[in-house]
Amino acid sequence: MEATRPKVFISYSHKDEGIKNLCVSQLGVLEKEGLLDVWVDTRIEAGDGWLPGIEEALKSCCVAVLLVTADFLTSNFIMRVEVRSCLNRWLRRAAGSTRSSASRVRGRQWNGSAGCN
Repeated sequence: MEATRPKVFISYSHKDEGIKNLCVSQLGVLEKEGLLDVWVDTRIEAGDGWLPGIEEALKSCCVAVLLVTADFLTSNFIMRVEVRSCLNRWLRRAAGSTRSSASRVRGRQWNGSAGCN
């Protein structure tokens, strides 16, 4: 029986597609070696429910990579659904839930921004 690879959920603004592609490319090296499974929303098939797909991926991931930009922070969906889910799971981390990593990838610091205090 093949071991389940850890799933890495990548959260990004669609305005930052290039940054997401670079991240996927870098993680793709480890994915090709069978060490992890990279999940991005482009895996959702046409006709599938996008919200249930994202929610299921968030529930089943071991790591969430948040590609933080101004566009990321101003996305109501990302902040309300993806970041909230990641933060809630991080708070339950002692129970073995998701580890989250936020990476500021362009722009300046957002001291005082919602969710960044």
